[in-house]
Parts: sequence; C-alpha cells; structure tokens
Amino acid sequence: MSNIFAELQMQINVENNSMQDARKQMNEIVRIFKLQNNYMEQLSYFAELRKGISVNTLIMADAFMVDLDYPVIILPEELRHDSLGMCRGNSFVYAGRFVYPVKDVRGDVAGWCGYDKFEDIKYLDSKNYGYKAKYSMLYGMEYMKNYYSNTAPIFITEGIVCALWLRQNGFNALALCGSYLSTYVIAILRRFGKRCIVVPDSDDAGNKLAEMSKRYLKDARVIQSRIAKDIDDSQKVHKNLVQELLLYTTPFRSSKYFKDV
Repeated sequence: MSNIFAELQMQINVENNSMQDARKQMNEIVRIFKLQNNYMEQLSYFAELRKGISVNTLIMADAFMVDLDYPVIILPEELRHDSLGMCRGNSFVYAGRFVYPVKDVRGDVAGWCGYDKFEDIKYLDSKNYGYKAKYSMLYGMEYMKNYYSNTAPIFITEGIVCALWLRQNGFNALALCGSYLSTYVIAILRRFGKRCIVVPDSDDAGNKLAEMSKRYLKDARVIQSRIAKDIDDSQKVHKNLVQELLLYTTPFRSSKYFKDV
C-alpha cells in the first residue's frame, strides 16, 4: 500500500517550490477566515440550512463563509494574489459563498469550492494554479492514505456535502466536485477495485456519470438513490439511511432505497 500512496504523491513531488509555498499561503488564508469573530455563528447558520451536517463536521473540513461585508484587507497583501484563487483585484471571488477548501494528499489546501444556494452556479470551483476543478483532484484527498490502507468501501459522490455527510456517519467518502471522471481520477479510483461504490445523482448528469463509471471502473459498484436526487437529500427523506448504507459494507447486499445501475 505504501507504493500506491507514493504514486499518489507523484504530482506533488514534481511541483516546484513556488507551488509548495502557494499551498502554505492558502493554508494561512483558511486560518485567517476561521479567526473572524462571526465564524462560529456562520457555521451554525449553515449547518441549520443544510440539515444533517453538524457544525463539528464543518470545522473538521476547515469550511468557512466569505461574508459580503468582509473587506479584502482582512488578508495580508501577499495572500491576495490572483494565483491563490481567493481574490481577484480588490474583491473576493467567493464573496457571499460558503467555501470548502480542497486539499492534497498532504493536507495542504490546493484550491477552493464555494457554495451559494441562490446563484445559478451553485458551486464555483477555483482556477488557481495547483487545482483544476474536476480534473486533477478529488475532495477528500487528505484521507487517501487511510482509505487505501483499510478494507471498508469507498463511497464516491458528486457533491461535497454528500461526502461530508457520509464521512460524518463513519463512511469513507470522496467527492468528484461534479459529474465527470478525468483520466487522473479514474486511475485513483481503480485502485480501490471492488471497494469503490460510485453514487451518481439521480438526474441526467448523474445518469451520464453512471454510464461513464460502468465503462471505466469495471470493478466498481454504481448505485443511485430511488427516493431523492442524492445522498444529502435522501438522508432528509429517510431517517435511517445510515443503516441502509451499512448494507453495502457486505459484498452483494443492497438497500431497497438504492438501485444498482
């Protein structure tokens, strides 16, 4: 397993010092936002909005809110560089959004994913160097070494909140941050073999992801919810969803609330 993890880190190992320094700076951006006086109040509000995601889960994920009233000067000038992905000129890219830091296998922040329920683009992925949304990374990479070394199933969701809910309830979970499998992501997921359980959303984009998963992840199991669009919505409909998903920890067992694709 150590060799597998070494291969995972290959992308990081070939990075130059400027990339390493940038990720340390992005770690600092997270630290500063979490020091804001209203940090816990914002987390509590968001946890209530999401119904099922605890404040502690959000804290562990290093999630934070970029308040519309925050001036960019809360960040030192060296952290406002466009390449770090948080600022553009004199404004925050994620103003008004709840931000999930996306981390590499070392646990350093490599990019951002900002959520706003009321925008047409609900999830806004960063375009800073070091992280290209949906192509070079999965949400949850910092847990990859542990996931490779245990024997439990790995649930692969489209959205971050679904992965967080699964993780909160004791499951191994990664998020694609979308409905596409890049060549890099396919190579990572193939390592899990039959332990890989892809859970596409129950919509048109999810159906396409299901077909792609069946084609490129031959050993993986692909399931979709029968009762709601995704894992997050399903747990709101069925209060014992954890018990249903535990059935998938035993090969060949399944839940009536999910269909095999």
